[in-house]
Amino acid sequence: MKPTILLPLFGPVALAFLAGCLPPEAETEIPDALQGRWGLTLADCQAGRSDAKGLMVVGPDGLDFYESRAVLGRLSARGEDRVQGSFAFTGEGQSWTRQESMSLNPDGTLTRRETADDMPPFSLTYQPCP
Repeated sequence: MKPTILLPLFGPVALAFLAGCLPPEAETEIPDALQGRWGLTLADCQAGRSDAKGLMVVGPDGLDFYESRAVLGRLSARGEDRVQGSFAFTGEGQSWTRQESMSLNPDGTLTRRETADDMPPFSLTYQPCP
């Protein structure tokens, strides 16, 4: 029989130890404030439109676009209204990785910035879908 070692942990020391070892699930997800349906134009938000190519649906673990999906990899920054990290994209038989950052603007829009070694950075501004 293997011996069991019990280490007593008390108060703030225990919490600090556990916080360092077990990050909360929310720290690995896209913030709630960014989740939802966003359109480059309000027409992109209309259900059933076959030409809604500017629609982006943000979930806790990724982004869905017209012909592609991006799954969140590793986060490098996160706040209540912003996120930055690596996303693995798939679409139209291809796959690629991009660094993405998203943040809410004071006017309620969302700005998505994308960077990669093989292309110049760009940003897009999305409207919230009603």
